[in-house]
Amino acid sequence: MRTFLNISKERYFLIIIALFGVCIICPFIIMSFYNYPFLDDFINSVRIRNDGFFDFNYWWYTKWGGRYFSTLIISITYLFEKHLFIIVKIFPIFIFLLLWQCFYTLFKNFFNRQNSIILAFLLFFLYFVNIKRLHTTLYWVPSIITYLLGGIVLLYFLSFLYKSRLLKNTKWQYLAMILFVFAIIGFNEIMMLILLLILAFIIFVDYNNIRKKKFLLLYLFICAALFAVIVIVAPGNYARIENTNRVVREVTDTFSILLLSSKESFMLAFHNFIIWSKSFYLFLVSFIFLDIFSKAKDTLKKEMIFNINPLYALLLFLLVPASYYPSFYAINFCEYRLIDFSYFIFLIVWFYNLCVFCNFFSRKMKPFKIPLAKISYISLSIIILLLIIEPNNVRVVYGDLIKGRATEYKRQIDKRQLEILNCPYKECMVDSFDKKNFPSSIFTGDITPSPHHWVNLCYSKYFYKDSIYTPFPKKY
Repeated sequence: MRTFLNISKERYFLIIIALFGVCIICPFIIMSFYNYPFLDDFINSVRIRNDGFFDFNYWWYTKWGGRYFSTLIISITYLFEKHLFIIVKIFPIFIFLLLWQCFYTLFKNFFNRQNSIILAFLLFFLYFVNIKRLHTTLYWVPSIITYLLGGIVLLYFLSFLYKSRLLKNTKWQYLAMILFVFAIIGFNEIMMLILLLILAFIIFVDYNNIRKKKFLLLYLFICAALFAVIVIVAPGNYARIENTNRVVREVTDTFSILLLSSKESFMLAFHNFIIWSKSFYLFLVSFIFLDIFSKAKDTLKKEMIFNINPLYALLLFLLVPASYYPSFYAINFCEYRLIDFSYFIFLIVWFYNLCVFCNFFSRKMKPFKIPLAKISYISLSIIILLLIIEPNNVRVVYGDLIKGRATEYKRQIDKRQLEILNCPYKECMVDSFDKKNFPSSIFTGDITPSPHHWVNLCYSKYFYKDSIYTPFPKKY
């Protein structure tokens, strides 16, 4: 009878979490249907239309950066130029669902199906509720591909590597691992550094259960280093640094640039550590995680991946300043979407460290009873209360939908589209947007009143016009 009640309580908690997760995910998915192409989307579509698929990738590699794989995906995406307006709506939804499934796959390696579902929803919630820039992080297609999709592929790779740690790998599994590494390195410079550091960390720690696979890890590290060369030596990197980095123009000493970039990266990482660690949501979700961990601790004690020195596990937090470093080196500042991506890395490392420390203390200390199950319910109740009474990203998206801001944006977008289609001339003047009631969770940029402004020209070329512009503001 007691076992039946325990199972019933667990299922009851699972239902609550599932409903909670759906309520969190749904508004972000619905908002995706109001998404609209931004300037970069039009520029990329026109460039591929004019230059072709291969020339576009060549231009990017030689003029802007060495992100060969994310550029490849971006170029494939914009090959479907006629479906651009559908792509920018569907792609975020695809990524959101893939992100949840990615979390679930990662947790499924260590927890049962039910608890993996709970943790996947909670990690998804934590990421979405605390990011700084919804529009650039979640609804701008080039950013989603370059950063968020790269992080997803990284987690799939780590899960795949973990599952293959004791198996006799086939040649197809070796090929799959190499393709994973090739793709991850090619997403962006941040992924390049993070993957190299993670592989180096695993080799350094040298888990007992993968000692026989150490040659494989060394092989993957060498492959990652070789693929990293493709990124590092890209002519586009030097062209971008020369055009955007004030430090490079003022300081010619390479060592000084490296030192300054490292200093700025660690300072920003330390600043964000304080902000993220003070988050009530992170604190409360960690309690729920501890409850789930306590139920599976006997199984997890056998997992050597958690039986490492806790001080070694703390080293993984160095991945956060590493994620800032390429930006400080290249452009001398860190954009908000990169900070949001580093928060993604921080969350993964945070919960991994939580597992390691809990495993360590459960082996070293005498067991003592804490009502973690009750604390889980209390934590979830407080989370829901905070979501209702405090400003947060979930409330922002719900507000954009319920208060009609997203609908108003769509109405004005549809009106402009109709104006452009009905314009018989090569130069068209369209009404400017009334932004008083616009959503803040997605991009809502506008063109300018100047017919020959470069923003207008990029926008107009997509519609086969010479120029599309708005009226000059009236003076009263």
